[in-house]
Amino acid sequence: VRGYEKKIIELFKSSEGKTVRSDEILESIGVNPREREAVKAINRQLESLERYGLLEVVPGGWRWKG
Repeated sequence: VRGYEKKIIELFKSSEGKTVRSDEILESIGVNPREREAVKAINRQLESLERYGLLEVVPGGWRWKG
């Protein structure tokens, strides 16, 4: 699970402030959307990054604030 966090951060930093959809996140880190536990873990990491002020929820997905 921790290994995903680095990939998530790299994805957002390379997105240059654009909105990233949940399906794009899962695809970029190689998680099948049907893997419920993995998806839950990713969502927890996204929420954690939001609490730290690094991500924000926007219509259609997430955006890097870093």
